[in-house]
Parts: sequence; C-alpha cells; structure tokens
Amino acid sequence: MGPEALEEALGRERKVKTVEVLNVLTGKGFKKVGKRSIDSLHKSEDLTDHYDEVIEYYKDVLRKEKEQVEEDKKKKLREVELWTRAIREEEKSAIEQHHKENPVDANTEAIKESMAKRRAAELREKQALESARGVFEAHMAEAMEGRRREWEQRRQDFKGEQMEALKGRILEHANGERRKARNDQIAKRRAEEWRIKEAKI
Repeated sequence: MGPEALEEALGRERKVKTVEVLNVLTGKGFKKVGKRSIDSLHKSEDLTDHYDEVIEYYKDVLRKEKEQVEEDKKKKLREVELWTRAIREEEKSAIEQHHKENPVDANTEAIKESMAKRRAAELREKQALESARGVFEAHMAEAMEGRRREWEQRRQDFKGEQMEALKGRILEHANGERRKARNDQIAKRRAEEWRIKEAKI
C-alpha cells in the first residue's frame, strides 16, 4: 500500500474511532468536548482534525470516573469505621454504667460475648467492602482490555479489507496492461503482414 493510500486508510480509521467516542460521550450525557459542542463536531467537514482532542478528553473522563469510584469507596469505608467506633463507644459507656449500677452481675459475660459477635460481624462487613474494591478494579481492567482487543480487531479487519481491495486493483491494472500489450503485438503483426502483402503487389 502506497503512502497516500495508507494515509487515507488511517484517516478513515481515525474518523470511525472519533465518531465512536463521541457517541459514547453522548450516551454518558456530555454535550461538549472542551468548548466545542458534540453536535458541531459531528457536523465538522474533517472530523479527523479533532481526533486527538476527542481521545484525550475521553481519557480524562475515564480517569475522573475511576477516581470518583475510588473516592466513593473510601467514603463508604470511613463511614463504616466511624459507625463501628461510635457503636463501640456506646457499648463501652453502657457497660460502665451497668457496672456502676450492678457491681456484680451474672449477665456480664453474656454482654461481652454479644459485643464480640457484633465486632466480628463488623469486621466481616469491612473485609467484604475491601474485597468488593478488588473485584471492581479487576472488572474495570478486564473491560478496558476487552475494549482494546475489540478496537485492535476492528483495525486489523479494516486493514485486511483495504489490502484486499488494493490487491484487486493491482491485479486489474496488471491484466489491463497485459491485454494492451497483447493488442499492440497483434496490431503490429497485422501491419507487418499488410506491408509484406503490399510489397509483393
């Protein structure tokens, strides 16, 4: 494939990718890419001129979404920790008050056991939240890898189609040249035969 054909194919590929990203951004509720509206970008005569701008903006959107998810998880963990701490303080105050009012009580061990069970449940909940974070990160990594593989496959398919089309044009041109050369030979031969025939007369 010549440089011009390769550049043209790359331009079409960049245009397709730009349209895909703009559609994704529209689906997410975005109206603009930077200061330009998405509608005006769709109507742009040469959309490939905005490829880098659109791709960088989309990368920034994905980064912010990931950061927000991480922040939400941290906030949830902090809320759980604060809630756990408040419960423990409340239980501690209740036990101290109980001891003051009842210096000797057979229920003390039962209270301690209940507290231990509650703390164990809280610990399991916290561990579950931390585990969920790992699952989410793995899921995001897998999704991004899937998108990368899909895009790479589309790019390879597009290149394959362009190569097949170019091969067809080359073969067609070669066949035309062969036919032209064969016709020239036939014409020359007939002209020579006609010249010899004229000479004999």
